[in-house]
Amino acid sequence: MTSSTTDMDDPASEDRPRGAGQLLADRRFGPYVVGQWLSNTGNWFHNVAIGIVIFQATGSSTLVGLVGGLQYAFTLFLAPWAGQLSDRLDRRRLLVGAQLSGLGGAVGLAILLAFVDPTPGLVWPIALFTGFIGAGYAIGLPTLQAYVPSLVPRRDLAQAIALNSVTFNLARAIGPALAGGLVAAAGAAVAFGVNATSFAIFLGVLLWLGRQRVLAPPEPHETSSEESRSVWAGLALARRDRAVAVPMLATVVLGFATDPVLTLAPALADRLGSGAALVGGIGSAFGAGATISSLAVQRVRARLGARLQAGAGLGVLSVGLSVGALASNPVVLLAGMTVAGAGFLHATTTLNTTLQLYVDDHIRGRVMALWGMAFLGVRPIAAGLDGAIADRAGLTVAMFTAVTIAAVAAMALLRESIQRPQ
Repeated sequence: MTSSTTDMDDPASEDRPRGAGQLLADRRFGPYVVGQWLSNTGNWFHNVAIGIVIFQATGSSTLVGLVGGLQYAFTLFLAPWAGQLSDRLDRRRLLVGAQLSGLGGAVGLAILLAFVDPTPGLVWPIALFTGFIGAGYAIGLPTLQAYVPSLVPRRDLAQAIALNSVTFNLARAIGPALAGGLVAAAGAAVAFGVNATSFAIFLGVLLWLGRQRVLAPPEPHETSSEESRSVWAGLALARRDRAVAVPMLATVVLGFATDPVLTLAPALADRLGSGAALVGGIGSAFGAGATISSLAVQRVRARLGARLQAGAGLGVLSVGLSVGALASNPVVLLAGMTVAGAGFLHATTTLNTTLQLYVDDHIRGRVMALWGMAFLGVRPIAAGLDGAIADRAGLTVAMFTAVTIAAVAAMALLRESIQRPQ
């Protein structure tokens, strides 16, 4: 059984927040964040490989969006219950179960593609194994977010969340390019095998953490028994509290606006006469922009405030996507995606940190489940729309649909920051 300690019992406890290097050296948080980075990197191998396989088999951007989005459809439907479980059960054990589900799906895809060439008839079994990964993702997403305060004291929470975002985007920077090259050189089955290995590694980290002490959560504010039990407590909080509602709505926009980087990447590469390598390069350029810009997140937030930083991030995202939509060669396309990634990082880190610092631990899992629904749960809808628009109205129209959504939200947040200064 996992033991707990208070913040004062933590040997690293001081009034001053620790830096990124100190947190990475922490015996609890360091292995957790490295394991999560490896798992996120493996997830990008899946994302790139699944898009390439479906596009090769069918030539349809719509099916690329639907099958790719299936991984996140479970987040939309299961997240409220996953959040409730996260608030009531042992979060580490829930994460172990989530990793086992994802591991099973990844192993199934690796075995399937090792013996069968991509054909239209293969779409359904691919969707089935992707569903196992999606179910694990739905359970794990809110729990991954809610578990962080058990690993670091409150004074380090903002930096820990920023590091989580950095590892996700570092994975995004290197994962797609490696995956695209690997699929081109060795086939999709090997890429799915890499994803399975990443699940196994993070599973090992979680089992190891079971023998480590974790921090006791802060005492919750008094709440009604109905709120403590309700699956929809996170939604109820968002409906009555503007401080939760605004970041949630902005996160929905992020989910829609960033989907073309995945769903439309095969079509963007195909339009420029390129293949799997450029598909991976698109995602890597986006992640590289996010990783580099993460170095300035704290300084920008100190100067602008959370709302203004989030609005500016969405604005930069829309500019980068516009450049990518109009690109006539791979260099311009990758440059636009790099700019888009920089804007995305500032927006998503600010919105996530704002929520984590605001909500109490007793409801954190359900709030972060709502965050998962807002960001990733909308992806099946966004992916289906992006693919359908691209197939029927053209790729440029589909890209500028995302640009418009991001730009409108950016203006709304900038207006909010002026009317309601922090």
